[in-house]
Amino acid sequence: MIRKMMMLTFVALIASSSFGGYIEERKEAVELAKGDKEKAMAAFIKMAEGNYTDFQKSDALEQAALCASALKQYDRAMELAAKIPLEPYSKTCLMGLMRNNNKQAEVAEKFKDEKIDTWPDSVKGEAYYNRGAAFQAAKNGEAAEKDLAQAVIYSPDSRVKDKALNALASTYAGLLKNDDKAVETYRKLYDLGDLARQAGAVNAIANIFIKQAKFDLAIQELNRVDLSKLPDPYRRGLMLCAMGDALSGAGRKDEAAAKYKEAMQVQNVPESVKKTCEQKISELNATAK
Repeated sequence: MIRKMMMLTFVALIASSSFGGYIEERKEAVELAKGDKEKAMAAFIKMAEGNYTDFQKSDALEQAALCASALKQYDRAMELAAKIPLEPYSKTCLMGLMRNNNKQAEVAEKFKDEKIDTWPDSVKGEAYYNRGAAFQAAKNGEAAEKDLAQAVIYSPDSRVKDKALNALASTYAGLLKNDDKAVETYRKLYDLGDLARQAGAVNAIANIFIKQAKFDLAIQELNRVDLSKLPDPYRRGLMLCAMGDALSGAGRKDEAAAKYKEAMQVQNVPESVKKTCEQKISELNATAK
């Protein structure tokens, strides 16, 4: 959530004596949170009641809210988030908590008229993402596109930018029925330097090409990723299954069956992938008769 944005500011100000005490207390509370969320929450709440700035109190209360959320104390988390003194940070935290509790429709309705463009740049990326994802879940494609595009612009954190790009691309593909924009947006994930992100984007693009019966393009796209360097069995299984689909569509049935079997043999591949591949092999065998 917004904790990483805030920490960027703390790092810049760590040499300031006015921040020194808060930084030390925060480090101790963060360490507590690794083992005892209850104690960490109490520590953050105590910090928020101390002689600190509104910015510091906002950070402490957000951390406390995250601890409460991790403890499945949703009402308590919402109560703490509502107490955050800086309104944009409070509302961004509330949106994130609501979304994490499957209240997407409520987020879209409650925050639809917020002027996020007037909020500090440090919080805009997360805020636009939270609301954009909520609009996407509510199947409001145009509103989702607008917010998610802004989330990409204002997210210095690659984690948020990754999620925003994925959500934006899937909005183009699923809600706005714009495959060209979807492919263009998915390909921007290639630049984030993470093989898992690239694999997910490649798989999504390949599925678009398969749907369009552009099987050679799908095969070409899937070959961008060296599967031997992809450790995630779920990702590997999905990519092999997609390659099987592309080869099957191109009329290369034997090669397709081989890819499906290879996917099923990936160590620790989920059962859902295995069952899908078994079904596809069964369908290939039926058409061969």
